[in-house]
Amino acid sequence: MTLICLISGQLMPNLFSVILLKPEEVILVHTIDSKEEALFFSEFIQKQKYGVSKTTLLEVRPFNPEEIRNSASELMKSIREAGEDPGSYTLNYTAGTKPMSIEFVNVFKQAGARLLYIDTQQETCWWTIDGKIEERPLEVKLNVPEVFSLNRGAILDQEQQPIINTLSNLTYCLFEKRAEFNFENTDLGKWIKDCVHLQLEIAPWNKSEKLKSWNPTYRDGRLVVTVDPVKTSQVTVEFDGIAFEFKKKEFWLNYFTGGWFEQYVFLVLGKTGVYDDIRCNIRLKTTGVGDPHLKNELDVVAVKNGIPVFVECKTGLVNQKSVTNLKTAAEVYGGKYGEAVLCSLSKGIAPAVLERISDNGIVLICGIKQIENELPAIHEYMVIKK
Repeated sequence: MTLICLISGQLMPNLFSVILLKPEEVILVHTIDSKEEALFFSEFIQKQKYGVSKTTLLEVRPFNPEEIRNSASELMKSIREAGEDPGSYTLNYTAGTKPMSIEFVNVFKQAGARLLYIDTQQETCWWTIDGKIEERPLEVKLNVPEVFSLNRGAILDQEQQPIINTLSNLTYCLFEKRAEFNFENTDLGKWIKDCVHLQLEIAPWNKSEKLKSWNPTYRDGRLVVTVDPVKTSQVTVEFDGIAFEFKKKEFWLNYFTGGWFEQYVFLVLGKTGVYDDIRCNIRLKTTGVGDPHLKNELDVVAVKNGIPVFVECKTGLVNQKSVTNLKTAAEVYGGKYGEAVLCSLSKGIAPAVLERISDNGIVLICGIKQIENELPAIHEYMVIKK
């Protein structure tokens, strides 16, 4: 079976059709402006091993209906001259310019080819087969690395799930402690506040010195944190009598100053069972032309039915920069289909920041109660509104 895709700036609908149909050949119809996208997508679908063995690029004019119709007719003529059945071809007309969609649909519908339109907003596929229109659910599975790769990003590092699972009881405990009244004035609250102050003082040029000076000591009925008496560059952490093997100071400083909350969000989303893939504490590199303001560290990213959700987890101040970074990351790495969620432990967000969050279409979940009640259901917000 051969798939024909109209190419524009958003490649996700085209990828959905490749995953759904698993074609042996894909013809990518593009304009001079979208040629680079077509070349990238051609390489991408063959590299990712979706079963595509051959891709062909066809350049057309973007807006002149007559010239576009001629290009579509020439393509159909070549199909017939090769002795192939037009009914074995599927045209995905979701992308491309409107004249491209109209003229290619007219030519290929008349020839008896199958037509496909992907409606991501309703998670629906619209098929035209033998003149009859059928509605079918859109069911595709992508993992997080695929989403990033499609948008010119690659994962350099991420928190490993075995580590997250091992620390899960401690992570849930820290969330429960944070929910207690007047937490900041408790011994644990004061100790974590001191850790945060140190974290804020760390810069690339003084990192080693600051970490060396960190001598964390904390003890209560369940949690014991001490510096290793032999290897002073390491920290010993015990919870409920279980000693953890993650000994580096940098790991534990990151964990106690906010990494635990990222892991908590990851665990809660994972328990829902609705996502195809979830990743935590991701470091990225941009393989294409990068945005100088792009945040290349993402807290939590989940994918459901091909739609990526980017979650920023804040244990402290939420400022304009946090909102901008989240929105930019969702747009660059998720394209038109990326959803952004800001999850804040604090309700104390400035009105100007709240306005920016709303203006950017970001879902805000703030405060302990909202996190407990709404975080497990954020997949219900994953409807494309653009």
